[in-house]
Amino acid sequence: YVASHIIENISWGADEHADKVAFVLFFHDMFLTPLYVKYPELKYEDDLLFTHILNDKDKELVINHARMAGEVVKTIPRCPLGADVLITQHHGVTNGVGFTLEFRDDVSPLAKVIIVSESFVEELLRHKDDSPGKELNVQEIIDKLRLKFKMHTYKKIIDAIKNITL
Repeated sequence: YVASHIIENISWGADEHADKVAFVLFFHDMFLTPLYVKYPELKYEDDLLFTHILNDKDKELVINHARMAGEVVKTIPRCPLGADVLITQHHGVTNGVGFTLEFRDDVSPLAKVIIVSESFVEELLRHKDDSPGKELNVQEIIDKLRLKFKMHTYKKIIDAIKNITL
């Protein structure tokens, strides 16, 4: 929903982009699902990254899940062109291995939409968990995202969220 909203409100967005991103978001974390089932107390990818309860095999899965999902998804008949690349880049790294703290411009613009969308939703869910009953202020989340993402290209994507209806 958030990614579609961004695509609708950014100058270069098109229906084909929204369809491709929907496909990508369906498959991008498919290798993490068993971990979320096994460890329901771990709600966010940050939790998976920084917990001490995962064994080495599970940690390796977390680090490589984007690369692995990208490899699998390109074998799907009629997979949208470039969906594998978007999945591989959905944590801001070009090779699908690990995560980045410094979001650079060397990933696809649609990957940036996915990265910002996921970050927005994570902030929204954290707000819901941390402040139950407190009204959500979208502008506060946008302000947090603008601090997290320093590059101008990400900020343009963040700006497209401002009039979202939740």
